[in-house]
Amino acid sequence: MQTNRRYRLVRLAIYTGAMMAVFLPFVLQRQVFSHALDAPAPPASHHYTTLSWEQLHHGRWEMDQPPVMPAAIAALSGQPVTATGYLLPMHGAGASADLYLAQTPGGCFFCNPPGIADVILIHVAQGRAIPIVSNLVRVYGRFHAATDGGNDESLYVMFDATVVNAQKD
Repeated sequence: MQTNRRYRLVRLAIYTGAMMAVFLPFVLQRQVFSHALDAPAPPASHHYTTLSWEQLHHGRWEMDQPPVMPAAIAALSGQPVTATGYLLPMHGAGASADLYLAQTPGGCFFCNPPGIADVILIHVAQGRAIPIVSNLVRVYGRFHAATDGGNDESLYVMFDATVVNAQKD
């Protein structure tokens, strides 16, 4: 009888621990990091062109080749743009001022990593560290499309970026 009770308690502890491991990140994100993306969106007086993921996906940059992208996307270089997507870490877990924006949420980075035309490198304005959150975000910033000038960081980059929660936008 004592062994059966001990078995049930161990099973309950394992189940409770597993449930906490699954749901705790979502609870923390809502409670601890909910303020992190409360930055106001840039003023409406600026005209921000919305980047189309469909057009961005047509870009290519193969080794030892110049970047190739739609002319409409290349023409936006230097212009204020906005894009909606999900944040992905650039270097590791935790808050960072340098992130990636992708159309879909991140999964296993090793099994199915995004391609170079599937992400936009984001440099947050004033080096403000932004936590990686799992909800949809909208990013406003100055766009740069790679030109193969030797100092390009990625195919697509947004500088002086402001990241806001897309549901509050």
